[in-house]
Amino acid sequence: LTLGDISRLTKNNPDVSASSNKRNFSLLGDPAIKMRYPKLEVYTSHVNDKDILLEKDTVKSLQEVIVKGYVGDQDGGVIDGFNGFVYPTVYDKRVNIQTLNNDGGVDYDFNMFKNVIYKGKSSVVDGYFEFSFVVPFDINYNFGDGRISYYAVAGDEDGHGHTEDISIGGTLTGAELDDNGPQVSLFMNDSSFIYGGVTNESPLIFAKMFDSNG
Repeated sequence: LTLGDISRLTKNNPDVSASSNKRNFSLLGDPAIKMRYPKLEVYTSHVNDKDILLEKDTVKSLQEVIVKGYVGDQDGGVIDGFNGFVYPTVYDKRVNIQTLNNDGGVDYDFNMFKNVIYKGKSSVVDGYFEFSFVVPFDINYNFGDGRISYYAVAGDEDGHGHTEDISIGGTLTGAELDDNGPQVSLFMNDSSFIYGGVTNESPLIFAKMFDSNG
């Protein structure tokens, strides 16, 4: 859809058209412009070796999770020539949020995926990818559906996608809490700096940090 079509359809939507507030919004610019949406889709195939089309897996606090998927076309076929990177973001369950009501009007309640429990990067080889992470200790322990969102890119091609076929909640039985802090190496300006070295007039702190569960 063009931006003009989006604006027109939104204002004519029955949920919006009855409100006079629709007059407060105008489209400034070329109504014929189209958004550059990714043309490819990113699919999740397995969570902890379970096919998500057959069984929804439940992941728990302190559990290591392995996610597999692929970059494909609109029909679900694998793009075997896609070699690049995928950027997954894993969200905890939806949370209810209320507007601040700064103007003294009516409070508005809505829900959204807000709390991120993992955000990373993984290679895509011949269309397929795999990544793993450890679920943090401080999640919402109630059981419910989470969400994995993706953005993938390889040269001039890109794709996006998501799945909510993943349940999150509880704590892994017998899991040990990791109380070891991250490994931190501090430098000035860059990693070639050695202790006692000379810096320029306005140096920057440069840090390298690593944590197997971070």
